[in-house]
Formats: sequence, C-alpha cells, structure tokens
Amino acid sequence: MPASSVYCAIFPASAVHTMGTPNATETKATIKFPSEQMYILDGDHQRLEMPMGAVATPTSTGTTTLFFKNLCSILRVNVKNLLPNNTLEVRRITLNAYGAYLAGKADVTLSENGVPTVAMDELDNEHNNVLSFYAPGYASMAHLDYNADQSFDIVVPPFDATHLVLEVEVYNPSDGSILGYSSHVIEPTVQPTVHLVRNKIIPINLEIKSSNLLEPSYAYLEPGPAFNDHMHDLMDDLVGTTGAINTIKFNRETGGIPATIPSDWVEVQDATSPYKIYAYISPTTPTTLIINSYAPIIYANSDCSHMFEDLTSLLSVDWNNDPTYGEGGLQTEDVTDMSYMFAGCTNLNNVPGIEYFNTTNVTNMSHMFEGCNFGWNAPILTHFNTHNVENMAAMFLDCNISQLDLSMFNTERVTDMSEMFRGCGTLAQLFIDNFNLSNVVSLTNMCTDIATDDAWRSCVIRCKRAVWTKLTDADSYTGIDLNKVSANLLD
Repeated sequence: MPASSVYCAIFPASAVHTMGTPNATETKATIKFPSEQMYILDGDHQRLEMPMGAVATPTSTGTTTLFFKNLCSILRVNVKNLLPNNTLEVRRITLNAYGAYLAGKADVTLSENGVPTVAMDELDNEHNNVLSFYAPGYASMAHLDYNADQSFDIVVPPFDATHLVLEVEVYNPSDGSILGYSSHVIEPTVQPTVHLVRNKIIPINLEIKSSNLLEPSYAYLEPGPAFNDHMHDLMDDLVGTTGAINTIKFNRETGGIPATIPSDWVEVQDATSPYKIYAYISPTTPTTLIINSYAPIIYANSDCSHMFEDLTSLLSVDWNNDPTYGEGGLQTEDVTDMSYMFAGCTNLNNVPGIEYFNTTNVTNMSHMFEGCNFGWNAPILTHFNTHNVENMAAMFLDCNISQLDLSMFNTERVTDMSEMFRGCGTLAQLFIDNFNLSNVVSLTNMCTDIATDDAWRSCVIRCKRAVWTKLTDADSYTGIDLNKVSANLLD
C-alpha cells in the first residue's frame, strides 16, 4: 500500500480487518486475531498464520524491500509425559488470562529506520480472555510415550495479565479414560506496548507427573440431527405432571448428575466423547429436560444443524453459559454448522445466554431461526462473530420479531442471503449497519413481506448507502416494498 513515498503491508491478507490510508505519520490497521487456532501439520511443521507487518521507503530506482516483522509472538509449549507405563494423548491446549485480555485493545507499532509506523490499534477477538489450540475434529495432536515430549507453537498477541493458566487436556488412549487438564500457572512476558522483534518465542515447559493432579475436563455432544431425534423422543413421548416439557437446561450443578439418574434417560454424547452426557426429565421440575454430564463442561458438536428443530413445545433454553470461559453450560467454539438450529420452534421466545455463543468457526447459519416466535424478545446477536459465515439464506424466514440488531455482523464471505428476512411481518426495526454485499450471489426475496401484518406497520432499515442501493436495485430481486420499508442511511 504505497503512499507519500512509503510502502506499508500486512501479511497474510486474511489477518487484515481494516487498514487506514498511509500518510506522512502513520498507518493504522485492525487485525483479526483468532481465539481458536487449529493444529495442522504441514510436513513436519505446524502451519501458523502469524500476522506480520512491514513498512519501508522506496529507493531512488523506485524499488524497495519490505522486511516483515511479527505482530504477535509464539508461546512454545513443551509437554512431557512422566507417567510410567502410560501413553498419553494431547487433545487441546488452552491459555486463560485473568484480570486482562489476551486479545483486545493494544498499541503495537512497527517502524523501519525512522519511516512512518504501522500501528495495530485493535485485535478483533470476541472471546478475548482465552486462546484455544486444538486439532480438527477432536483428533489427537500428539501421542506421548513415557518420557517423551513434544512442543506446540501457539500464536499469542500482546497481553498484560496478573497471571495466566495454561491447561493441557490429555487422556489415555489404551483404555479411553480421560486424565483431563494439567494446569500450569505462568507469568506474563509480553507488555501491553511492544516494540516488536522478529520471532519472539516464549518457552513454557509442562511435565505431567501424576494422574492425581489431573481433573476431568469436558464431554462432546452428539451431532445436531441425532440430538434432535433424542429431544423429540423425550419431549413428545414424556409429559410432565404439570404439562408438556417446555424448557431445556444444560446443567453445571456441583456434583454433576444426580446420584440416581431418572429411569427415562438417553445418552447424547458423541462417539469420541471421553465422558457420557445424559438427557433426562428433571425430577423436581417435570416440565424441564436436563442435559448433564460428570464432565463440568459440555462442548457442542461441530454439526449443530437441526439441533432444536420443530420442538414446538419449547419455550426457553437455559445454556448456563457465562462470559468467563470454562464455567460449564454449552461451549460452541468447535461449531461450523448452525443451519436449522432453532427452525420451527414456534413458541421459543426466550434464549438468554445466546450472546455468549462462540461462532468464530461457523460457516452456515441458513434457516437458523426460521419460524421462531420472538416478538419483542429478540435474541442478542450483537456479539456473534460471523466473519467465516458463507450462507445466511432464510436465517429469519417467517420470524415473529419486532426488532433485529445485526449491526455487528461481518458478511464479507456471505454468498447467499435469499429469503433472509422474508415473511417477518412484524419487523419494525432492522439494524444491518456493517453489512457487506460484495460477495453475495443471491438476494432473491431477501426482504419480501416485511412489516405486512398490519396496515399501519412499517419497517426502518439502518444500513450503509451502498447496501440500500443494492437492496432497492431492480436486478437484486430482494422483494423490498418501499411502501412498507424505509432507510436510515449511515453514510
């Protein structure tokens, strides 16, 4: 990005969220920093996308060399197995920060021989008090025989914390028993303001010496379609003494599941789960269905499609989630597919806690809330990270909803928004402040039949001028009715 005889660059392109116009003093960039990093081997080496920046002044011949410097550092975690007669398997590594952010506001600059700086003034990360490092599909990252060790490189941004806890999940593959987390407290070594040097590596050694030090960690839920079948079996066939089952609760009560599990229960864990997950009717509240496990944390399956589809008696879901990582409930950081997740839940009007969903890896949200009956109780979606989502078709099709705030949605990768808001006859306000339609292929019937339930009803769409122009373009086939819909333009 040349300007004022200065060249500035950020690598890779996927790391750049926004980058200001270079000028005589500085260039500001907002970097996407992932809270979850996939462990992928490329030959014998981990493939890491380390955000890098460069700034340089062209030579008299008009050419220049850009010297890239890391915007982050590497936490090199060396895990060693000191448990005799045990082969351990490493599943996941997490880094928890207490009292501060691992990825949040930061002041990081790069300069080369006094030329204008590249400044990174924000790291875009919704869940910024924890980093999670794992293999795709719950696969093993390493098999460690006795006295063997292996190092794992984790990209870490500038941080400042009172203390950090590194947690490594291991289990014994010979008998399938999980050993859970081995924890190690470390001190921060990177300050909130950093004059960066290349290839800064922070070494951490973790030795697993005794299984007595390891606590059970978590269980994996089964895929969405299978879970949906089990919910229908329980909710359709079993009726509580005070009426139909109308609440699903993901428990995190002290002590896990009751000592005596109710007779009508089913297992709803994935085949790879180290612990079982039970679904059963609450013995104290017959209208509530409990999802519980001896493991304190339940991870949602990567496939959450159709999870609660057509559970027409369902009024609310209690996720028992918390913005503090690891407090139990349902964790969603592995999920890639949320299509039809709540479709057909015609009485669902209470989903508090959904704002804590980690949607970083989700690519499909099509039909997610189709036919839901929220009224004024719209789900809080302002914290949803949608930068990987490609499909939002019919996401709110035929929803009874009065106000919808999607102002923070990143739609740069979305290709299909057909019927996204079609049939939302009660919609009065729609905030799509940051919508980007540049890659959208289909907008067919996107806004058909908005605000049609009453003769007096109308809908205001808050959006950028370019988006409004696209929505009202005759060739876009959005189905927008300008007699019922008006714009609040932001630029």
